[in-house]
Amino acid sequence: MENREKNIDEIIKWYVNVRPTYKNLASKVESIIREVLNSSGISYYTVSSRAKDIESFSKKASKEKYKNPKKEIKDMAGIRIITFVKSEVLQCCDIIKPLFDIDPDHSVDKTKELGNDKVGYRSIHYVAKLTDERLGLPEYSVFKELTFEI
Repeated sequence: MENREKNIDEIIKWYVNVRPTYKNLASKVESIIREVLNSSGISYYTVSSRAKDIESFSKKASKEKYKNPKKEIKDMAGIRIITFVKSEVLQCCDIIKPLFDIDPDHSVDKTKELGNDKVGYRSIHYVAKLTDERLGLPEYSVFKELTFEI
């Protein structure tokens, strides 16, 4: 157990050091999404972003299921889009998917879990990376290999 605790401490120290980069990534992706949605004329309530806070990362990284939290935790940068109605969610998805390199194995459509006859949390979660084309731009190259959740 001592070895595992020491390992977690190192992982948390690593995240403290890289968190500003994830914060910057989240902000850049939020800006891209906001600009594209605004130019498309799609109605939405809000777009926001965050880097996972250190305490939240620590709790998640400590879970037994994460053998390599640095690689396995995909939501260290998160962008949230809130729409007024379900049809806007689908329109946003159609616009957002081509902008990023979406990881289908880690993305989830929670609207299907709830069913059409129930009221509750309806969301679509994409785990993504920036496209190679965008990463080729100097201001985005620092984000190579970093994932984020929309």
